[in-house]
Amino acid sequence: MNELAAKISASEVEVLEVLWQADAPMPIAAIRAALEEGHQWDASTVKTLLRRLCEKGAVEAEKREVFYYRPIPAGVPGVVHQLPH
Repeated sequence: MNELAAKISASEVEVLEVLWQADAPMPIAAIRAALEEGHQWDASTVKTLLRRLCEKGAVEAEKREVFYYRPIPAGVPGVVHQLPH
């Protein structure tokens, strides 16, 4: 596992899983809705996780009317191979 993958928390992996399954970049509201079933995280928690993933180079944010997030391909190779498909 590479150094970046070792620094990704379990909560961050859950956010990444949502983004990996999406066909297009997602706004925070859609990410939160996808995570809602398993968690009662509020918007600030999801924003914090996304900010950390951006800082770690695993996710990219694009400013439109709101920020849209997408995973960076091969951003976390050690984690990608551990996920069930």
